[in-house]
Amino acid sequence: MIESVNAPRTLSTKQLWMYSAAAVHSVFGEVTTGERVIELLNIAKDAAGRDVGRGRAVTPAVNIAGVAGVWRTNRHGGLLGGILGARYSGNQRLRSEIDVAVRLNALRIHTPQVLLAAAVRNGMSWRQHLVTAEVEGAVTIFDARDDEQAMRAAGECLSKLFDAGYYASDLHPGNMLWVAETQQAWVIDLAGAKMLGKQLNFKEREARLKRFERFFVKHTGKMPSAITVLHEGLNR
Repeated sequence: MIESVNAPRTLSTKQLWMYSAAAVHSVFGEVTTGERVIELLNIAKDAAGRDVGRGRAVTPAVNIAGVAGVWRTNRHGGLLGGILGARYSGNQRLRSEIDVAVRLNALRIHTPQVLLAAAVRNGMSWRQHLVTAEVEGAVTIFDARDDEQAMRAAGECLSKLFDAGYYASDLHPGNMLWVAETQQAWVIDLAGAKMLGKQLNFKEREARLKRFERFFVKHTGKMPSAITVLHEGLNR
């Protein structure tokens, strides 16, 4: 139900759970079925006609009445990924991701706005779709790993996340963006993340930082030349 022209809309039926931001109400404001959600997302994908990211992280861009977004279909990771794939028991993961995004934005930690979240029932399971606003001019911190300004901003972003109690097992340089024009780092892909309600302790920070740094070594065989600058940003 739309509370005002600027409010998000949440719809819940036996076949569809959907959250839509005011920015996409012109397209999704009257939608009531999962089939129509997917139909409109495919139209928006064709309108954009391109992908965002690279490798396993490639996702289709969408153009929803002039609003640029990125469409992701959630999938289980690890062993569950091979068994369940994109099948979920409901909408809980989507609802949690929206909540984390709202909290981070309230703390002025940059993360893309959730434009649309839809859990569509398929038999006994649900498929989860998420569209977030595209961050223009962005590259991943992994791709900008030798840029000292980018790495310092990444360190500062990590520090803010840890102080805010943000905990994500999959926090790595491919899930953080750098926008050179604005000198800002953004955290993306909040699926499975949670807010602990307290700052991360020393051991938790060290574990998340080591996970972040291992990503560089895993994919390039070495630490980036600007790794010390990342630590400088963390220690500010």
